[in-house]
Amino acid sequence: QKKAAIKIQSLYRGKSARKLYSNLLAEQEAAIKLQSLFRGVKARKALTKAKSEKNKEEEAALKIQNCYRSFKSRQALNDLQKQKKAAIKIQSLYRGKSARKLYSNLLAEQEAAIKLQSLFRGVKARKALTKAKSEKNKEEEAALKIQNCYRSFKSRQALNDLQKQKKAAIK
Repeated sequence: QKKAAIKIQSLYRGKSARKLYSNLLAEQEAAIKLQSLFRGVKARKALTKAKSEKNKEEEAALKIQNCYRSFKSRQALNDLQKQKKAAIKIQSLYRGKSARKLYSNLLAEQEAAIKLQSLFRGVKARKALTKAKSEKNKEEEAALKIQNCYRSFKSRQALNDLQKQKKAAIK
């Protein structure tokens, strides 16, 4: 049981480490993509300013768009992170439930094995007791038979002695 628990813990830690590494890589890629998008927006903005002079309204519109896109990018990233956390929580709960169910099944099997062993020992003890009683009864019967034979012998001997005395008294 201890080895099984250690194995489960080892597998869980390995999977958790891989998942954490995968999450870090995904976040790093998302950050690179955001940086790339930002640099692209920044370069296009600089190019636009260099090619033509725009009025303040157009610049304000570009700034608003830029802010809005940044906001949406951050919002998308936050949503993605929340989804990952929710998925991890669900997986964790499922693994916990599975481990508890497995442990419960192991306990039930162990209790059943103990019950079977107990029943077997009881049957074995009753058989031994019955055998011992049977042997004791056989010994008692043998002793009674020996006593009966001895008494019969003594009775015949006494009868022979009486008959000899009677014959001797008659002569």
